[in-house]
This record gives sequence, C-alpha cells and structure tokens, in this order.
Amino acid sequence: MKKFLSMLIICILTIGPVSVFAQDKGASPKSEEGNYIEEKQVMMPIRPVLDAIGSKAQIIWDDNEKSATVLMGRRVSKITVGSDTMVLNGVEIAVETPAEITDGVLFLPLTDLAMLIGLGEDKISWDSETQTVILNYIGD
Repeated sequence: MKKFLSMLIICILTIGPVSVFAQDKGASPKSEEGNYIEEKQVMMPIRPVLDAIGSKAQIIWDDNEKSATVLMGRRVSKITVGSDTMVLNGVEIAVETPAEITDGVLFLPLTDLAMLIGLGEDKISWDSETQTVILNYIGD
C-alpha cells in the first residue's frame, strides 16, 4: 500500500527584492531578479517561486516565439511574452497582465503564476502593512 504525504508550503513574497519562505524547508531563497508592480499587479520571476515551493518544474524557453513552456507534474503551461492569454493543459486562459522580460528574466503576474502552479485565489493573501504576499501551496 502506498502512502502519500502532502506537505504544506507557505511562501511569503515581499515586494522589493524577492524573499520567499518555504515553511517545510526552513529556508528563504533569494533572487537577484526582484519583483515589481505593473498595472497594479505584482510581477514575479517564475523560477524563484517554482524553486521555493520545491517544484521540479522544467521550463523550456523558445527564443523565436518569446515563450516559455512550464512542465510541472501533470500541468503543462505555455506563457508568451506580451500575450494576454496563457495556455494551461491545452486551454487558453486570459492573464491579468501580459508576461514580460525584464533584464533577461521572464516575469508573470503573481495571480497568473499562482494559477500556473495550481493555486486558487483563496490560497493567496496580502498583508498591506508589510507589503507581503502569502501563498499557501500544498504539494506532494
């Protein structure tokens, strides 16, 4: 009989330099890329968030299309820079703000990045006092 162990990972993302806290690891990975606000959306570099939640996601970059395909378990997402949609498991979905490349790094709005990793809006909270976003991610 197989036993499955789910882990709860709480990522805390502060506006400014990326600060992600993954509760199960007791670590706070940092990223030089930082994050910023664009059109009232928190823009996050994809890789540090995926790394912080312990994801073994593979990101495949297509320089001709300026797109990234993210393979994460059963989730396959395609994000194209400047597009107002992304494709998630073959379904085209509107994004809040188009993905951007800043200093050679792909950024996506936090809400869309959360959707990419399978989080609903009920798993995202905002602390306006500390300008911190909290993601409640349950992985396996």
